[in-house]
Amino acid sequence: MSLSWLVSSSVGSKVCFEGIGEGFYPTIQSFKFKERLIFSRMKPGLIQYEQKTFKLPEEIPMHAEVGFFRIIPPSNTSTTLEEKSSNHNKPSIEFICSHPNGLVEIDVGKEEEEENKLILDSFALNRSPTSKPPYTTAIRRVFEMKNVDKEEGKQEMVLLVNTYMSTSTHTELTHHLTSELKRIDF
Repeated sequence: MSLSWLVSSSVGSKVCFEGIGEGFYPTIQSFKFKERLIFSRMKPGLIQYEQKTFKLPEEIPMHAEVGFFRIIPPSNTSTTLEEKSSNHNKPSIEFICSHPNGLVEIDVGKEEEEENKLILDSFALNRSPTSKPPYTTAIRRVFEMKNVDKEEGKQEMVLLVNTYMSTSTHTELTHHLTSELKRIDF
């Protein structure tokens, strides 16, 4: 089942990741934050997403997001050998996410299951009438479960999360956020 490397395929299963991240962008001063992500498998093909960040060192709430990953089965309409052997046979992932600043994003992408990786690019972005500029114009999110080297040659499994964006004042897709999160009990 898709994204089983992220959250168990059992309906009702829930997982929490927490760690430290860094934010940067050409128009702002760099900052550090604590991040918490919760993924809950609601039913086959649907995962609920909750994200919260906290300013460090005070751990004051900074940002939050809520949304859903929709796993869309591959189409059985592939007719050529090339289509059958390409990404057409992989499920696509839709990510619907709401932000407190008035932004609603719909991202689409494909899971790279053999690499425990998901890459999503914005398909549609919309804003509430009261959201303020600069406006986000494109987003790319990369989730990757990976072994990383720690002290004394030990390795640890972590979730790496990287976000890229462009805005109405900086139109090039630019790395904005990175975090390294560990699975925690909650």
